[in-house]
Amino acid sequence: MSHSPYGGKALRASTLSYLGGRLASAVLTFTAFALAARLLPLAEYGVYAAALALIELALALSTGGMEWVVARVLPESRMHAGGRATARLVLRLGAVQTLLMLAVGAALVLAAPAVGALLQMTGSVAVFRLAGAVVVAEGVGRLLRDQMLGVLMEQRSGQLAQAVRSGILMLQLLYAWHGGTALDAHAMLQLELVASCCGTVAGALLLARILKALMPVEAARPEWRPPPPAAMARLALHNFASYVLAMLYGPQVLTMLIARLLGADAVAVFGFARAFADQVRRYLPTDLLLTVVRPALIAFYAAGNNFSALSVRLGLWLKVSLMVLFPLLVFFAAFGALGMQALGGARFTQAWPVLLVLLCSAATSSWRRVLELGCNTVMASDICARATLVLVLVPPLLALALYLTQQLVLAVALVVAAEIVFCWRVVRSLRARGFTGQWDVRGFARLLAGGVGAVAVLLLLRQWWHFSLPVAVLTAGLAALAALRLALPLNAVEGVLVASWNTRLARLVGWYGNKLP
Repeated sequence: MSHSPYGGKALRASTLSYLGGRLASAVLTFTAFALAARLLPLAEYGVYAAALALIELALALSTGGMEWVVARVLPESRMHAGGRATARLVLRLGAVQTLLMLAVGAALVLAAPAVGALLQMTGSVAVFRLAGAVVVAEGVGRLLRDQMLGVLMEQRSGQLAQAVRSGILMLQLLYAWHGGTALDAHAMLQLELVASCCGTVAGALLLARILKALMPVEAARPEWRPPPPAAMARLALHNFASYVLAMLYGPQVLTMLIARLLGADAVAVFGFARAFADQVRRYLPTDLLLTVVRPALIAFYAAGNNFSALSVRLGLWLKVSLMVLFPLLVFFAAFGALGMQALGGARFTQAWPVLLVLLCSAATSSWRRVLELGCNTVMASDICARATLVLVLVPPLLALALYLTQQLVLAVALVVAAEIVFCWRVVRSLRARGFTGQWDVRGFARLLAGGVGAVAVLLLLRQWWHFSLPVAVLTAGLAALAALRLALPLNAVEGVLVASWNTRLARLVGWYGNKLP
């Protein structure tokens, strides 16, 4: 696959472009997040957080599971079917999803009064109507950036469109900050809508340029045809069913339950913690590199149908994500209140346990993404849908926990437990169908033990020393790095894979082998 658009050379170039673009977007997005937290009053931030949760829920519904059809079919089409056939497939799949997004956005506009009554925010109907427009603009933009350009391995173009969207939002917020403009939730969504429209236009222009350049490419295998429509429909429906069932205990529904049972102030606290945790999750390798790694792994499996080798790569991808998350978990477990005060001021200080559990949910979310990719790659998408069925019991448990205890931490912990149950059921079902894989359970256990040890040492040090924020960050970072080094998280097979990319990096994380045993 070295000359393939999904081979090693193309993957390295695409990864570098993706990481560079995401780094720029991360700075822009985090700046916008911090400005919004300071420009909006607490109650208005609660309404804004509820609207964002509603938008994310609508965006997930509007995909109809089609993003996995795009991810599964387009890599093979680009490798085998030629430029014209691939361009036609892109346009057909894009048209179907755009129609779905228009329908969901229109439904949200019409249902805005009912949503306001349900969330006990009847004065915010105009905000929820505007959220319907944001769903369409942002949904089409993500379709262009994350699906079409990403799956075609055109990461430079996709990240440019994302940077346009993030940059426009940040510039608008900076203008409001310097001008002393008072913002409410409706004004904030107007800024989101303008930024989404700009990012969507940029993505459309860049995709048109890519497809035009792709047109002259001849088919390597003219006889190749995409999977039958029935197979693609099953893939979409299984993933859509899994998404819908997962939403029942997801952060969007949890935000709405909090709004209903605890009020806007509690939504603001949860929304702030969730917004930061989401920023972290989006920049973990399992999310950060999803549009790069997913098509490459699908192409890898399609070339040899070797699930054992695929599982090693999936496990390594998850392990790297947990290693990136590791220092943050250590810091907030040991210095949570100090960190939250630095992020959002005194009003959010007591929310640090909520943020810590949400960071744990970022870990379980990464595990879920890895397993979903494995199931969809082997065309066993029904496993994920079946594994989620038992979790329909979680929403009433969430409502009961919030009603009886008035505690956010317990509700978020239930979500983490639900994700663990889902992942366990998926692994068991894969094994039952003969997809045993090579999962390095001992390596993950060593990571967990290393984290617990690092936190215990830091908590002991706090008994004798008062830490300022810079000292706490430095100490927690050093403790996390030392724990990672001692944990030796990579096994021999994973070490060889990392060493094939960069030997120094493999040795940095504790792999000293030179060959497979």
